[in-house]
Formats: sequence, C-alpha cells, structure tokens
Amino acid sequence: MIDASAESDWDFYFCNVDGVVSSILVNLGAVHCLPTDKHWLLWVWVHMRFARDDGLSSDTEAPMLYEIEDALRRTLSESGTEMVGRITGDGRREMYFYSHSSEGLDTATDRLRQAFPDYLLETGKQHDPDWRQYRDVLYPGDADMQRIQNRRLVDVLEHRGDDHSIARPVDHGLYFRSPADRRSFANAAVNAGFTVHGESDYDSDGSDRPYFLSLVGANPTSLEHMDGVVVQLLALAQTYDARGNVRRSK
Repeated sequence: MIDASAESDWDFYFCNVDGVVSSILVNLGAVHCLPTDKHWLLWVWVHMRFARDDGLSSDTEAPMLYEIEDALRRTLSESGTEMVGRITGDGRREMYFYSHSSEGLDTATDRLRQAFPDYLLETGKQHDPDWRQYRDVLYPGDADMQRIQNRRLVDVLEHRGDDHSIARPVDHGLYFRSPADRRSFANAAVNAGFTVHGESDYDSDGSDRPYFLSLVGANPTSLEHMDGVVVQLLALAQTYDARGNVRRSK
C-alpha cells in the first residue's frame, strides 16, 4: 500500500488511457517540487493474473499487487528513487518512478521476479528531465482534478453528517487573464443560474490570470450532482480561458 508522507498528496481518478478504462493513482504533491534532479523515469509493469473483465484489478488479486508494489518500492527507495504514480488497466499494473540514474532497476526487478515467480514483469527506463510522464499522463487534467476535489469535499460533508439531497450554496473560484473575460464569463454564469459573489485583482503576484471571480450556486451536494455542475462550469470556463475550482460548501 502507499504510505503517504507529510510531503505527499496521493489520490486516484478514473479515465481512459489509450482508449482503455484505467485507474490512476498519483502523488499530486510532487507537482509542487518540479523540476528535481531525478531525471530518469523508471517503470515496472506487472501483468495481472486475475484481472476483472474490464481490465481493472480484482478484489482477489489486489492484496498480492500491493505486496509486489511494496517490495519494489522498498528496494528502489534504497537508491533514492521516488514513486510518483501507477496506472491500473488493460490487465496490467504500471508503476512509475523517478530517479537520479537508471542504475538499480535491473537489480530491483530481479529480486521481484525471484519473490513473485508467477508474475510476468516488463521494465523500462527513459531520460525524462521535464517529468513529461508525470505531467502529461499521470497528473489529472482540469476536469479530473476537479472531480478529485469534489470527492474530497463530499467526504468532508459526509463526516459532518451532511444530507446531500438538500441544496446549499457552493462557492466556485475562477481566475481570468483580463477583466473583459471575467465580465463576459460572469454574465454567462448568471444566465446559467449562478450568482456572482465577488471579484478581486492580484496584479502583484505575477500570475498570468490575476483577475479573480467568486460564484455561488445553490445545489445538492451529492457527488454526481457536483460533478455535473463542474462539467458545466469547466465548459464555460474554457470559452474564456479561465482556471478555477469548487471551493467550499457553506
């Protein structure tokens, strides 16, 4: 299992990878320390023996896959290698690491094959100083990131005993490149049923989107409903090149 350190922020999401339904587990926190001196991408693919019909891992095999992952991470960590994510789908579990060098992978996978002889492993390495695998493949896009945040918010509300069927104000914060884009978006959002809560400018922080807008929408807080609202807002935000997220439920 993943042991998330204080510097880590692990979470998962579902998506299609090369047309295949997949589950991606990724350390979201790693994005805040890029680039690093770990320029080598290392990967180990484990071919599952008892995958589900849709190619994802089964409950039966999951404990063994965790055991394989833990063994690999322990061995690679001896050389300072860092796991940043994994993809599960198409009957495989793909684990991705970044390291100072490409050395140590062969030794680690040899140990793994000896410990788990029933599993077929594929390995590889590539010089990736810009962490493109992490940025372009593992790290979620805007919509998937927002779904992760929605799920976290719903989890918090559930712990508070929230009734998801009751509509309540939910804040949405967005950032724009220009006041004109912000104004046009606000008009469109009001027409879509949202209320403008406030706006402010951050010209001094060097951001490429310094113009902030706060919206409020009164909606049920079920995950399904919140995801639907997010899709609506993201589509609108793309029209005006905005970035933002659901902030909190009141």
